[in-house]
Amino acid sequence: MKFAQPSDRSGLGIKPATLLLMSMTAATLMACSNADSSKAGQAVARVNDREISVHQVDFMAQRLPQGMPTERITEARQMIVDRLIEQETLLQYATTNKIDRDAKVMQQLDSARRDILARAAIDQIGAQSAKPSAEEIRTFYDENADLFAKRRIIKFDEVSLPGVPPNWGKVEKELASVRTLSEATAVLKANGIEAPLVRGYSRAPESLPLQAVPLFAKKRVGDLVIWRQGQQIVIGQVTETKDMPVEIDKAQPFIKQFLTTRKRQEAIAAEVKRLNDSAKVAYLGEFADRKPREAGAAQSDAGQPQAAQAKDPAAPAAATASASPGDAKPINDKALAKGVAGLK
Repeated sequence: MKFAQPSDRSGLGIKPATLLLMSMTAATLMACSNADSSKAGQAVARVNDREISVHQVDFMAQRLPQGMPTERITEARQMIVDRLIEQETLLQYATTNKIDRDAKVMQQLDSARRDILARAAIDQIGAQSAKPSAEEIRTFYDENADLFAKRRIIKFDEVSLPGVPPNWGKVEKELASVRTLSEATAVLKANGIEAPLVRGYSRAPESLPLQAVPLFAKKRVGDLVIWRQGQQIVIGQVTETKDMPVEIDKAQPFIKQFLTTRKRQEAIAAEVKRLNDSAKVAYLGEFADRKPREAGAAQSDAGQPQAAQAKDPAAPAAATASASPGDAKPINDKALAKGVAGLK
């Protein structure tokens, strides 16, 4: 059997790491079930006495890049079948040699099963969240005029520090009195900080922290702004501004997606909290000295389970950003950020 090489996969737009991840996911799901794969549907291959079903191929094919030409999809599906065959030989080896009975492997399988079911529960809870109404969409549009109706593109000359310097407290105080970028770079240099200067860097409001958008909207040519962008500290001086408003009819689908994501996150957080608050918990073993928690008892922040505290990867920055640009993050909802950016 001839297996496609990584170079062949890259020609299909499938990264080797992606295909490997797809295989690992399928392996975990297959290992969590003892059912014969031939019962799942039409078989596409047989490896010794076990069959590989078309449903297994379809499951892995869901992760193929969107918009692939039909002929490339066909070729990609063949590669998936080959990968499943290779995977099946290893699974049979593991079963024959009782690797699936190894205590460590069984713990890993149980952990994977628990994780998959917990994620599925979260997905179901999120899917039941309310959809934003037309009134809510309109309100969001009106309340964020600087992001839509009064949207402006701002150009900066700026320097970016890759992280927070050890002496940043001292530098920040000295920067408080400067008014130009040249003065700011002089302060940096005097404190042993070198950073490249970038001229004419354009920043759209959707690339900025949501709560910071009104602050940036007030800036005019010549103003100096210092803020944190992820791990970076950015010092920029406004060189140009350009009005580029977005009408509500064009912004509506992206606002809808943004609000849907936020509602989903809120619904998940509320339901996870309700489930944990309603659970009767008794600590055992090395944690036996902790106070039991009766159902209905409110939990402290320290007692909140990780699932309740974790942020949804798709949650908008409106739920996590601070009110000032110093600590906030850019808008994280891809539909809103990319959508608004494309409406020029």
